[in-house]
Amino acid sequence: MKNGKLVFKAVWKEIAYTISYNLAGGSLPTGKTNPTTFTINSKPMNLVQPKREGYTFEGWSGTDIKEKDTQVTVTARPLKDRTYTANWKENSYTIVFNVEGEVTRGEMKNIPLRYTQETTIPENGYVCGGYKFVGWRTGGKKSEQKVYQPGDKVSRLCATNNGTVNLYPIWEPCEYTITFDYQTGNKREKVTCKYKETYTLPTVNRLGWTFEGWSRSAGSTNVISYAPNVKTAVFEDEKDLTLYAVYKPITSAVFTGQTEHKYFITDEHELTMFTFFIQADRKVVTTGDYGLHPSWYNLYLPDISMDAARLYQKMKIKVSYKIDEEDGWADLRLSYQLQDGTYYDNAETRANDIGKCDGETVSHTFEITRKNGLDLNYFMLVFDAHGNHADEYYMSNLKVEVNLE
Repeated sequence: MKNGKLVFKAVWKEIAYTISYNLAGGSLPTGKTNPTTFTINSKPMNLVQPKREGYTFEGWSGTDIKEKDTQVTVTARPLKDRTYTANWKENSYTIVFNVEGEVTRGEMKNIPLRYTQETTIPENGYVCGGYKFVGWRTGGKKSEQKVYQPGDKVSRLCATNNGTVNLYPIWEPCEYTITFDYQTGNKREKVTCKYKETYTLPTVNRLGWTFEGWSRSAGSTNVISYAPNVKTAVFEDEKDLTLYAVYKPITSAVFTGQTEHKYFITDEHELTMFTFFIQADRKVVTTGDYGLHPSWYNLYLPDISMDAARLYQKMKIKVSYKIDEEDGWADLRLSYQLQDGTYYDNAETRANDIGKCDGETVSHTFEITRKNGLDLNYFMLVFDAHGNHADEYYMSNLKVEVNLE
């Protein structure tokens, strides 16, 4: 009270007006807020734009906004409650099916989609020779890739407006069966291989034959796909394949006796005999060519086989050896046996005057002819002597050369 008078002082409180929002499925960025009230003394405030996955913000609508506006500033006037609504447009994107892989052919149409629109992954329309399709993958690091199969239902693959989802075919090499036909009896070997992978070719050994390589045609001796020195192969046939071993018959063989050994031969039935069996993989007990008395040696003829010999009609046998000492005649006889057991004893005989040939190397050539093919089991060389007295000599440096014709 002042001078007996009452004095009243007005007290004012700011009226708070509310601001409400409808974000329509959106949200504000992390750490950001928009005002929920204002007063007559509030400073202007710019509204933070909301965000929504798969949608583009088109602006605010609401109190005193005539058209959608992305930049709204809240001021102190007019003094009234306000409401703002976020407006959105759904984004669109395209699924693109990319060509990938060697010699890939075919066609796939792109699929345009809205963000929430669902579609079905179509069947693969591409073909890649030698490979099979196993699915679609997204790009990027392998650990981050996603895989889809034809028939999968998909949506919301890309939130960016006008974005692109690139899908790439996943190819796996096809598996094929490679059959290696050795063309010896029923010997076959099968392996499962993958297209364009490297495989080791089998090692081929066949008695009496030289391996010429692998052919893609049965019985072919001209077209060699893989030569003997080729140890590995990459198969790109896109199908099962049979490779046939191609051989060339070995038509010559040489036997050389031990040069340090002399064979003593007389006309008193002290003979030296060499039996050469064809086909070394048989169960014939061999002796070697040293130390027997009487000297009857069983040996295998090197390299030549029975099946190779049957392809030829004539066998030439050249025998060379050295004669030393004494007197009389040195005899060499050829006998042979067929595979059916027929035996031809003393089929041919050669003789040399020991006195004239002392210290010399002599040679003789024999021929065995079989019109229907050489069906020999073995041939035998018999070294003997004859004369008017006790004729004898030493034979050494034996060499036997055989050729098929």
